[in-house]
Amino acid sequence: MTGKFNGLWKLKSNENADELMARLDNGFYTCKSITRVRNFKTCCRMGIWFDEECLDGRRTKSIIKYEDGMLIQIQKWKGKQTYTTAIINDNDEMVAVIKYEDIVCRRTFKRLRDKIAIEDNPGSAV
Repeated sequence: MTGKFNGLWKLKSNENADELMARLDNGFYTCKSITRVRNFKTCCRMGIWFDEECLDGRRTKSIIKYEDGMLIQIQKWKGKQTYTTAIINDNDEMVAVIKYEDIVCRRTFKRLRDKIAIEDNPGSAV
């Protein structure tokens, strides 16, 4: 099912990320500066709500599920919500689309290695 998403990924492009982070109004402006400083790893059970502390400091109730060949993540906090979908395209890139209010952020990741354990590199998207 979700095996095609396993691997070590490197961010290739990040469209509208600055606008998204500014709109979230959480004290941070871009995700780029945060990810260089802090490792990030999310562990959860698929389809079950969990507490998440995001890279930008938000504390959310989140759920990650797999439907129709894509990963879907919903984050809720203080009456707000983000909706993220991730797919693997024909070029074996992971494309994540994050929607918040009227902003759409598209993040594209290049696969560096197949099927590694999360513990191998906790600072990478897996």
